[in-house]
Amino acid sequence: MAILIVDEAVLTRDCLVQYLQVSAPDFVVKAVGRSVDADAEYNPAAVVVNAKTYGFQDQVLSDESASVQALWPSVPRLMISEQPAPPSAAFEAIRRGWHGYFPADQGMELLIAAIRLIALGGMFIPAAAVTHCVSRLQNDGP
Repeated sequence: MAILIVDEAVLTRDCLVQYLQVSAPDFVVKAVGRSVDADAEYNPAAVVVNAKTYGFQDQVLSDESASVQALWPSVPRLMISEQPAPPSAAFEAIRRGWHGYFPADQGMELLIAAIRLIALGGMFIPAAAVTHCVSRLQNDGP
């Protein structure tokens, strides 16, 4: 399964690649600093973008999202976010065309599962976001 990692920071990019190569040997992992640096002929099963602390309104994240969408319109993409965000951020990511939102404070095993899920056509929403949504529905009613 071909995976593209997009991360502007060399340290975290290399760590992600190394961990995925060891823990998910069926992944063929390539990594770039920006999606425009990727080989346009590369056909990943999923694109993972480390958004760092950029929010949805930040131009850097908007540009990267648009670039990934233009290069691989039918390839699912997962956002990793280091930004402390409300549970609604996961749903905002989905609304903006992402196939998953992964908080950076989660473990690597869950990241591998999230990548597999989106590559197979699913969507990844963190448990905390789902729990929050269910709680609101229970309190507010349908």
